[in-house]
Amino acid sequence: MGGFERTIDPDEALWVVMDGDELLACATAWLGEGFVEVKLVGGRDYRRWLKPLDDVIGRAAAEAGATRLLAWGRSGWVKILRAHGWENQKMTDGDMAYSRRLEG
Repeated sequence: MGGFERTIDPDEALWVVMDGDELLACATAWLGEGFVEVKLVGGRDYRRWLKPLDDVIGRAAAEAGATRLLAWGRSGWVKILRAHGWENQKMTDGDMAYSRRLEG
């Protein structure tokens, strides 16, 4: 079949966003010490699913004891993520580091 031996590591969680039978998006994340790193996010028409997915992952992270979410990605997400409470810092390779504090 080819590809990766496994896509999700044993210490990761997978979230999917469905609209009926339609898969809109998915994301993976893992719990670090005091934070949750959102590793992979993909989908289409992000306006339909970004906020609810961000909320669900944030709640799960807070329940697990995390105080912030972390993510890395393209700079094109800066404006979109800022509108959802994420802060950003430019990385040396041109990508962005994103973080959002979680309410306890």
